[in-house]
Amino acid sequence: MLEKKLLNIDKKIINLKDMKKSIKRKINESVLWVENNDKINYFVDIIEMEASEAIFIREKIKFEEIGQLIGKLYEIINKFFVKLKNNHMVIIHNRDENEIADVEVFAPIEKTEMVNKISKKRFEGGMFLRTTHNGLRNKGNAYAQLYDFAKENNYKLIEPIIEKYEIKSGKFIIDIMFKVEQ
Repeated sequence: MLEKKLLNIDKKIINLKDMKKSIKRKINESVLWVENNDKINYFVDIIEMEASEAIFIREKIKFEEIGQLIGKLYEIINKFFVKLKNNHMVIIHNRDENEIADVEVFAPIEKTEMVNKISKKRFEGGMFLRTTHNGLRNKGNAYAQLYDFAKENNYKLIEPIIEKYEIKSGKFIIDIMFKVEQ
């Protein structure tokens, strides 16, 4: 009987931890949409993302043309009736002094008959550090806090940064993620 009570307590602890994470994320998402994010204290969490096939486009473009590249991805998705597993994501592999960036946009997909006719790759998934940033500008502090969290907790960054975009109530919300190992 005591073991059963301990099991119930463990379940409650897990639920409370999940609730705490959810509340912290909501607080982070409700931060005012300000131009200067230097004072925002971002909540960093650790997530596991599953491996999957992904449709992608990778090009060297002017940094401000990322939206057009995302548009091209969705044209392909619509043309071939590809079913997405998740929102699109962006990897900026590098960026030079002339604001030319090597950008990859991709989205995890369900397997379909048309998959062989499109450019696809394997998204390996894994363990990621994540924070959420509101808006498209001034993400530097969010990046800095992810770097600091990784360093303080002995995580090794092993791949480029991923930004996962979502629109809620007409506003961009970006999950900024680093793949890590400990």
